[in-house]
Amino acid sequence: MDTSRRIRPAAVTDVAPCACAQSRHVGMDLRGSHEGALVFADHSSSHRNTFAFEEDCSQTKDLTRLLRIALGDEAPAAAERLLQELASLRNVVNADIERLTSILNGQRLAAQLVVAAKDLIEASFTEALTDGPICASDKHLLTYLGRRMKGRRQETLLALFADQNCHFIREEELGIGSAWSVAVRPRTLFGRALALDARSILLVHNHPSGEARASESDINSTRHLVQQAKQLDIFIIDHLIVGGSQIYSMKKGRNW
Repeated sequence: MDTSRRIRPAAVTDVAPCACAQSRHVGMDLRGSHEGALVFADHSSSHRNTFAFEEDCSQTKDLTRLLRIALGDEAPAAAERLLQELASLRNVVNADIERLTSILNGQRLAAQLVVAAKDLIEASFTEALTDGPICASDKHLLTYLGRRMKGRRQETLLALFADQNCHFIREEELGIGSAWSVAVRPRTLFGRALALDARSILLVHNHPSGEARASESDINSTRHLVQQAKQLDIFIIDHLIVGGSQIYSMKKGRNW
């Protein structure tokens, strides 16, 4: 699948420069961590302004090209069937092999090609993340996050855990909410950080409305997390909000 002509860095609104913690000390303790869930919500627009994700028509062509390897002239119809059944290309590449095989009328080789293409794309982005310190203004990282979060119809909170020098350790989804909010318990976030021996975290969540700006609850919840992170000697690199084709930096926007 040729994605090079479609993968472009997301437009960025006030993204903070690279930064990481300068000093660390041992002795983290979660006993004082707030028990209640913090909510990130998109209250900046009404239901009438809900972001409607539309697939690029070139995606159908790319899927057809991939399937043609296994299906030949049957590929266009198979691509249309997959997109009609699963509603979006993102859902197609995230479907398991059994579901794909079923929709493709038992053509398992074609299903395996779709799964393999997804694995290769994800591996290439993960490789880019491990090349150096996580930088919230890096265009490759922003491209990855834009593709990762764009088009979701539910708010999702993503955390990229890193070491004290901001080198990538692991990426995890910590919460999937509604179209207008997502909640996370500080204990969940910081518990995972301690388990991974992570000393830095880049937070990312999306606004399905397409509004790439921080709501009041985004600001309040992030400030709370930043304060708790300081107590645990964990550095919050930034909190990025993906809305439509833009990514907003809460740190550069001085939201905490």
